[in-house]
Amino acid sequence: MATLREIRDSDSDDIRTQSGDKRPLDLAFVDAGEFIDVICDFTKESPRWRASLGPARYREQKASAQRRPGFEFYDSYQPKRKMWIVQMHVDYWKEWVHQRFMTEPQDGTRRGTLTLWGDSPFEHRMSETGNYANSICSEVYKRERFEEGKGAKEGWHKVHKENHYFDCTVGACCAAAALGVRLMGDVVPPKRKQKRKKAAKKGNPRLREREGGWVKR
Repeated sequence: MATLREIRDSDSDDIRTQSGDKRPLDLAFVDAGEFIDVICDFTKESPRWRASLGPARYREQKASAQRRPGFEFYDSYQPKRKMWIVQMHVDYWKEWVHQRFMTEPQDGTRRGTLTLWGDSPFEHRMSETGNYANSICSEVYKRERFEEGKGAKEGWHKVHKENHYFDCTVGACCAAAALGVRLMGDVVPPKRKQKRKKAAKKGNPRLREREGGWVKR
């Protein structure tokens, strides 16, 4: 808890704009997969920090008293903890991050590129806590061989264990989506209300039906 509070209290000193001005943190997702009790207690006292999870089998949710659907995530209310926890579609966001890094900044045929601050390849690769570039490439999407009776499994597989920065980047991009950030040109279509089908009227088989009503024989 003490470490989380230290990071929270110092975040405004680390975030700056291109002009060098300090910028407050808008929103942060904290992985609650481990130490969930500590994370939940911390986020309760930190409004701009939210506990998040990445379910193995993500399913879209309809709005309800305990579900608030978003863009490839949804908020799930936990009655016992009396709080909302973010459930991310991690497979989608991992692919989204890789696509952004593979898109050239000057590519006019594809939208959305993700770049790092500065222009030093060494600083981008190395840091005091690990290798950012290797972490982004720590997982690959694979489709396993089809087996009769079992089908084919597909999903993200770890190439090496150092995937911390990858998870952080995925969470940050999902948090940006929660704030309304989208690729230019992307529009989230509104959900249309489905019209209820009226039951067909059952007519008398001994009467003929024609436009204008029933005709007696």
